[in-house]
Amino acid sequence: EVTITNNEQGATVYYTTDGSEPTTASESFTGESKTLTLTTTTTVKAMAAIKGKDNSRTVTATYTKAAPAATYENIAAFIAAAPDKKAKLKLTNALVYGNKDNRSIFLHDGTAMIQLYDGKNGLPAAIKYGTRVTATVEGTYKLYYGQDEVDTAVVLGEPVITEVATPYEGQEVTAAEVNDGMVGQQVTVKGVTFQADKLANKQVIVKDGETSLTIYNSLGVTLPTEFRTDVKANVSGFVLKYVNKSGVVSMQIIPEAADFVTYIQDLTKAATPTLTEEGEFEQSREVTITNNEAGATVYYTLDGTDPTLESDHFTGESKTLTLTATTTLKAMAVIEGKQQSQVAQATYTLVLATPDVTFAQAAIELPMGETTVPTNALTTNSDGAVAYESSDESVATVAQDGTVTLVAPGFTTITATTAATAAYQEGKASYTLLLLSGDGTWEHPYSPVDVVNSTKIEDKTEIWVKGIYVGCPTKTDNGFKEASDDDASMALSADADNTTMQNSVAIQAIDKTWRGTFCGTSNVGKEVMAFGPKAKAFGRNGLQQTSKITHTSQKLTIGQEGYATYYSSIPTLIPEGIEAGIITKAENGHLDIDYKYNAGEFVPSATGVLLKGAKGEYPLVFTKSSTKSPANNLLHGTLTDEETTAPEEGKDYLFYKLSLDSNGQNLGFYWGAENGAAFQNKGGHAYLAVEKTANAVKGFSITDLETGIHGVSGQGTAQGGAVYDLQGRRVQKAVRGIYIQNGRKFFVK
Repeated sequence: EVTITNNEQGATVYYTTDGSEPTTASESFTGESKTLTLTTTTTVKAMAAIKGKDNSRTVTATYTKAAPAATYENIAAFIAAAPDKKAKLKLTNALVYGNKDNRSIFLHDGTAMIQLYDGKNGLPAAIKYGTRVTATVEGTYKLYYGQDEVDTAVVLGEPVITEVATPYEGQEVTAAEVNDGMVGQQVTVKGVTFQADKLANKQVIVKDGETSLTIYNSLGVTLPTEFRTDVKANVSGFVLKYVNKSGVVSMQIIPEAADFVTYIQDLTKAATPTLTEEGEFEQSREVTITNNEAGATVYYTLDGTDPTLESDHFTGESKTLTLTATTTLKAMAVIEGKQQSQVAQATYTLVLATPDVTFAQAAIELPMGETTVPTNALTTNSDGAVAYESSDESVATVAQDGTVTLVAPGFTTITATTAATAAYQEGKASYTLLLLSGDGTWEHPYSPVDVVNSTKIEDKTEIWVKGIYVGCPTKTDNGFKEASDDDASMALSADADNTTMQNSVAIQAIDKTWRGTFCGTSNVGKEVMAFGPKAKAFGRNGLQQTSKITHTSQKLTIGQEGYATYYSSIPTLIPEGIEAGIITKAENGHLDIDYKYNAGEFVPSATGVLLKGAKGEYPLVFTKSSTKSPANNLLHGTLTDEETTAPEEGKDYLFYKLSLDSNGQNLGFYWGAENGAAFQNKGGHAYLAVEKTANAVKGFSITDLETGIHGVSGQGTAQGGAVYDLQGRRVQKAVRGIYIQNGRKFFVK
């Protein structure tokens, strides 16, 4: 299915599916979109038409029907063809050697062995050791370190699975007989010796004379934790060839079950006794010596010396001892006709009991302005002395009776430590203490420490958070990387010198226009405030978008005259005391100004506006908004210092900037360059662009427009009548500037 989307509201879309150019006689539709179902290779062309506009350009897309995947009847055929595109492999009664986490399955269908691999762990768990499977598998061929593989394997449909007896029968061979012609075969390699007693990187080497083989636990089978290196053994599994990056070939035996090894006892030496696993214990512990040689006598010691025929001993299957102190136990078996066994050894270490130490509350969170910390009772069964400490004494201190004194908002951990005694080892308990620095309002924003550690700020609560921009968040919880001008996200920390996740939050840009505006090296170290729901906007793991944001150092400035222009690529909140207007008409020296954006509303992105309000600096707050810029606005702008440009190509415009007139009297929009030519506009500000006509004027007075007064009468005041400034405030004495008296303006030099 393919969809044609109509991007022109009210338009009719004409389209063809035979590759020809669409006309108004072609198939058509109105509305938002139309979905077509294609069954063959098809070229779709479409255009939009609407009254009053030229037809859109024609868009073209070709959809090619893929050829069916090749099918191979057995594994050998699949390997021989080595398809590099998706192909199907039929498995018929294939014997399953093992399944590693539904990610890797080895199997053999009688013609060859192959590995099914799915990096997403999506292979059926039922296809496992002890089964045969009949199924169709889809994927591509890959030779992975010498192993034949169906890469990105998918089992199509329901496989037919039957149970078979285990362990699988295989031929008996020597290590020297194992070669790459036996890959995929079940074997039992006889008479090898383990070269290490444990796996390292899932593998261990076995040898028979000069021949080495690798036992590799590719299937993740639960194998013995230790291997005997003193006797020979038989090992079972299937043969695999491994080729490393340097091209060196080694032969591997892949175990399919935990009992893959059988040891061949040395008939000249008695079997070594087995001891309970060594380790630490409290108070007392029972340990058992197990006699592994029928009819033998086991001699043992408890003082770390090697046992002799004069040592304590027993006959029978086992003996259990009760230990109450740190003890090294050694044991050997003796029987007529064999050599004494090797000496088994284990050390059991007595440790002091672990005390129970707990606080009544695991965490205490206090609101902004709180001055006292409630009692948090400590309970312990230890008789040791208790000492208290605070992890951050700039937040709170703690007396040795557990009383906590608040110092400043922040997060700290209060820890109680019980001293070691004759009966108990040292014990610890702790609880976290958070004194919030704010309440999430604009006036009292939360700090990043509050957001990260609070359990009472609900995830959906919309809050203001203030922090210091310290860098770019990483994808882990380990900290942040150095900021760059390409970043679209930022890390806010409560402390510019301590950028750990415990005192920082990560936020994401509203859109890509943040790059350079907010993020970037020039802004590092500045305070930033952001607004949004706690869990979504200030998540520790992964970044989400905030709904509002501001650099506390960024301001809107209204000058003495009470006006300014503004332009931004990001939707901007109108502060209290300010209203923003667009200019919808500029004719005959008169402007029509629509103050359509009031305090608390957002000016859309890429919208030039005229700001009106009292002189002063106001916070710049940005948001993400889908509101479109008004189409009838004559105000335009630039993001950086650059030359003004025509709103529409092919038309002549006159360009005006907000300024006083040439007499320094009337505020308005006047030519920014001679004859109204393009001029260098200041970044972040708007300019007026008016199409050139025969009646063009050099400027438009805002002062006249706002007061209804036209013209300046001259210097000084007239006799009689109150005097007002341009904001309508009555003044007692007119000093240098422009004033109003009796409905007319005058200026004082």
